[in-house]
Amino acid sequence: TSIVNLGHPMVKGAGWFNSKSQTAEAERIMRRTPFAINPHILKMLISNKHLLSAEDQLLEPLALVASRKEQFFYPISFDYRGRMYYRGGMLNPQGSDLNKALHMFSDKAPIGKQGRAAICLALADAMGIKSAKSQIVTEVLDLDLEALAAGTMLEEKKGTLSGFVAAGLAQELLELDAWETLGNTRESFMSGIVCHQDATCSGLQIAAAITGHRDTAIATNCTASDKTEVRQDVYGDVAAICA
Repeated sequence: TSIVNLGHPMVKGAGWFNSKSQTAEAERIMRRTPFAINPHILKMLISNKHLLSAEDQLLEPLALVASRKEQFFYPISFDYRGRMYYRGGMLNPQGSDLNKALHMFSDKAPIGKQGRAAICLALADAMGIKSAKSQIVTEVLDLDLEALAAGTMLEEKKGTLSGFVAAGLAQELLELDAWETLGNTRESFMSGIVCHQDATCSGLQIAAAITGHRDTAIATNCTASDKTEVRQDVYGDVAAICA
């Protein structure tokens, strides 16, 4: 499904949406990105099924079917703003915490020099750790990664069990450590783990850039920072004001 098929209001004839546009290229990349099921998270899903919401319980048969394939792909569709979404029904890499954790990239690649730090930052985000960037890696590696990976720290939020993304990332760090223990170089560790990122309210970031309003830019992490600074959370600021 393409933005043209959906009758996007901005598409008029050949219009801006053509084979050379950045939007078309992004769609191609998303459609051609192969996924696989994370076997560690699939085992956690099966063992914790009785604790899951009715919706998440439905993921088990879908994930089991998908796990029989070395790789699978998703069609893409757009909303009226041009945002792109994976269309997989209940099983979806943009879905719940469990949904996200179940997905890995099937095309693994060496993590390089910054890979471990990227996984640590993703784990910190998944756990709500908001320390300075220079401290996050140390704090994450001081956690009980085995307990996290085993799912002993799963918690219920709004009637939904969460912590699967954190479990997957913790397991990846444990496997990286085992890889290095065998005498291999960290940079050569092959990983397909997904490190989710969020722009932290991109609408406010765009507004800050257009208006030059520095306080808003700072609150949405649009300004230059160093490793001693803590990442800002504009949603937390608003919540504190409301409280």
